[in-house]
Amino acid sequence: MICTANTIHSILKTVTLHTLFLSILMVIGMVVSGWKQTGNKILSVLFAAFCCLIFRFFLYESESLGRHPQLNVIVPAGIFLLGPMILFLARLSVDPSFIIDQQAFRHSIPAIIKTYIKNRTIKAVNLCFTTR
Repeated sequence: MICTANTIHSILKTVTLHTLFLSILMVIGMVVSGWKQTGNKILSVLFAAFCCLIFRFFLYESESLGRHPQLNVIVPAGIFLLGPMILFLARLSVDPSFIIDQQAFRHSIPAIIKTYIKNRTIKAVNLCFTTR
């Protein structure tokens, strides 16, 4: 059996969708099972950030990354949340009484700013295309 480029792309898309589906199920499971625990909150946001990363890879593989710019708003926020969530998980491992307060939340500000900037950019691009 000879593997062509189309076969490899089909396998990558299938694996990516399967991984995305499992990550979404893990987020739902952690939210349902014990949302009051800080570790479950951090892990569910971490898996949601990985879902955004996997979703971007799927958009790239299916060659629809540029065709749907509205889908690209959530992806950078998820990628920017990976660092703070890993930091929170490490802090929780060292100090079991760790809670996410305002001082810890400031690590998430770049993700919020990136989402705001990306959203404004997409609105400006859509406005340029609708006025012509």
